Amino acid sequence: MERLRGVAALLGLVIVVGAACSGGDESSVDGSGDSDGSPSVETTSVPAVGGEDGDFPIPLPPGDGVVVFSTAFDRIVNFPQDEFDRLVAFYDDWTASEPDDYERTEASNGAVEWSSRGDDLSRVRGIIVAPNAPGPDGPVASVSVVAASG
Repeated sequence: MERLRGVAALLGLVIVVGAACSGGDESSVDGSGDSDGSPSVETTSVPAVGGEDGDFPIPLPPGDGVVVFSTAFDRIVNFPQDEFDRLVAFYDDWTASEPDDYERTEASNGAVEWSSRGDDLSRVRGIIVAPNAPGPDGPVASVSVVAASG
């Protein structure tokens, strides 16, 4: 349970960092991150791609999302705000098809969260879809995913 609280805190940090990264010019990342886990930044918008993102175990929804933060352990992708329901449906379907059990919760701010951990706490996965995240041109639907092993 303590590790899940740590994942929740990490997901919160990812959202804050992603919001900070999304201000001003639309910047995005190439999705790979440096080998030390630090973000690698480009200056052009990149559409999100469905399916596996390299070795990253949580897929990004298809569509015209803008990757605003990416490391070896996490991703934040902003989508148009009106795509919130589609994004939630994507992760409802994906988590239901996964062999790992994902716990789904809804926050008071409207965000939907999914979390999963290994039996021995050696692997933690988290997804947050937020409906009103700050974007450079107004609110966006933001997808934050974290995958940690240790």
